[in-house]
Amino acid sequence: MTQKTIITYLISFFVYIVLQTVLLNKIVISNLAFCFFYIGFLIYLPFNVSRIALLILGFLIGFIIDIFGDTIGIHMIACTLLMFVKPYWQQASLGDIGELTGFISMKGVSVIRLMVYTIPLLLLHHLTIFILDAIGVGFQYEIVFKVILSTIFTFFVLLIIQLFATQTAKSN
Repeated sequence: MTQKTIITYLISFFVYIVLQTVLLNKIVISNLAFCFFYIGFLIYLPFNVSRIALLILGFLIGFIIDIFGDTIGIHMIACTLLMFVKPYWQQASLGDIGELTGFISMKGVSVIRLMVYTIPLLLLHHLTIFILDAIGVGFQYEIVFKVILSTIFTFFVLLIIQLFATQTAKSN
């Protein structure tokens, strides 16, 4: 990785965290749909990031979100699990796109492939968050609604960002 690439990733890391903690933590629809925008950073990291770096990044971003969200390790566990599963799911759903440099985006894969890749990872992350949040309360159907609605909400926010980034890149 070049120094420019590392700086780009660091800036992206902080932008995702700031947007999540300052703006998106406050946007909740009917106490059922939450936008966990920050996991876009983790999901769209490229193939060439090592597994240990993925786990460390997942742990770190989850820990930071937990600090600002006062959620006692829930995001940290969900993000670390997500980063453990990501390389396997990335290979299964996207195949070998190792020549793709930078973040995974619609510039490198089709919208359908991006959906097939992104939605199951969002479901895993959201399911982990809401199950851990409900421990001791018992299983409630509300968890299912939260997972589905939050996944849809997060996916559409990430898709809008992807569309915006693709349009910006085309205009340059």
